[in-house]
Order: sequence, then structure tokens, then C-alpha cells
Amino acid sequence: MRRLQHSTELSLFALSLAAVGVAHAQDPIMRVDVRLVRVVVTVKDPSGALVGSLEKPDFKVFDNGVPQEISFFERPSSSAI
Repeated sequence: MRRLQHSTELSLFALSLAAVGVAHAQDPIMRVDVRLVRVVVTVKDPSGALVGSLEKPDFKVFDNGVPQEISFFERPSSSAI
């Protein structure tokens, strides 16, 4: 009887794991059309000092290998660096 109970417990455990796997596999996929993404960047030189003199042309942004336009570019005032 103990062997049958142990076998049943293992079967229930396996079914539970399978149910969790199926539930996870069916998570909804959300897709959105985003036209603007904010990217915050901190640039440091080799000694670790912040570099605050970079301008928009110094940066390139790619999404899955495709170059993206930088629509807005801001940097903190020199007093904040």
C-alpha cells in the first residue's frame, strides 16, 4: 500500500509540474507600438571620471541591429557633473 501511495504522490507531483509548465507557456504576449523610448546614459572615462562633454552626434542607438533616430538629446548642466 505504501508503494502505491508513493507512486500516486509522484504522479500528482509530476502533473502539478506539467500544469505549471503549461500555464507558464501560455503567458500572454503583449506587443505595443512605442514611438519614443527614454534612454539614460552615464559615460565615464577609463579613470572613472564622468564625461559630460558628449553631444548627440557622439551617440548611436540600435534596436535589434537597426539604427534608430535620436529624437531628443539632453545632458545635465556642467554644474551637475
